[in-house]
Amino acid sequence: MIDSMQRLGVAYHFKEEIEEAINLLRQDVAGDLALQFRLLREHGHPIRIEKKKGDSVTTDNSVEDTAGLLSLYEASFLGYQEEDVLEEAKDFSTKCLNSSLGKLEKTVLAEQVQQSLEIPLHWRMPRAEARNFINFYSIYDQNISVLLELAKLDYNLVQSIYQQELKELSRIGFTKFVCILSAIDDMFDICASLDELELFIDAVKRWDIKAVEDFPYYMQICYFAMFNFADDLAYHILQHHGLNTLSYIKKECYMIEKGIPEEEARDRIKGLIGYSCKMLNENRNAKSNVPKSMAKMCLNMARTSQCIFQHGDGQMGWGHQLG
Repeated sequence: MIDSMQRLGVAYHFKEEIEEAINLLRQDVAGDLALQFRLLREHGHPIRIEKKKGDSVTTDNSVEDTAGLLSLYEASFLGYQEEDVLEEAKDFSTKCLNSSLGKLEKTVLAEQVQQSLEIPLHWRMPRAEARNFINFYSIYDQNISVLLELAKLDYNLVQSIYQQELKELSRIGFTKFVCILSAIDDMFDICASLDELELFIDAVKRWDIKAVEDFPYYMQICYFAMFNFADDLAYHILQHHGLNTLSYIKKECYMIEKGIPEEEARDRIKGLIGYSCKMLNENRNAKSNVPKSMAKMCLNMARTSQCIFQHGDGQMGWGHQLG
């Protein structure tokens, strides 16, 4: 139920009840262990998996349990660094789910497997997933119509609020981040020559505003926007939270051309995404002076980038109202 409420986008209405249920869950673990592990990690409980000698995530029965494999697959993306058992679980479940696709009938489960192999639940934008899961839920569980109706009403209400807020968001950091990211991506893909890109990359590495003197006009605009965004964000965090984050923000902006084939570059990027996801998971649940809202914002910024650029430059639209 908690997982469904989260995916439908209505969990924030029941924060206290869900937190109480999560605390009870940690004391009495039973049933779908992979789902319970994922929920505990999602709610900030740094629960660990201890793998005993000779243990394995692979069993004869698990290969045939598609729903269980999907749950295991989703849980594996909540891993930390050096959690080999979760990497083993991810490899095993990915292999089994891929092989099962051709055998599954056209059901809700089959479509969920297809979507999750494309992008795991943990990497999806919550509001986009709410729109997606409402469609699944109406077929998957028709017994809880009240929850479904709440999800539809909530989605439409939040969507209308977002549409109003978007008119006022041009000066807010998150919108700036998305716009700058999109502009720089277009610059690399379409506008800039190789010599101009080398100049841009070198300037980012040096983080020197004077470097714009050698740029063409359109590139100056991009660099100024990125430079000012990073400095403004770092100033805001330092002023309100006493943390100097400029060096980390600069690494968000850092791009290096490795001079390797496209397929190899894509594989390396996938590896970096996986590594960064684990770091976000661990830092999100670690004891830190960084506010939880800031950690959540970092995770959602990563999810937004993944959503926008997963299929190239596709800027997906989720603005349709639900009937």
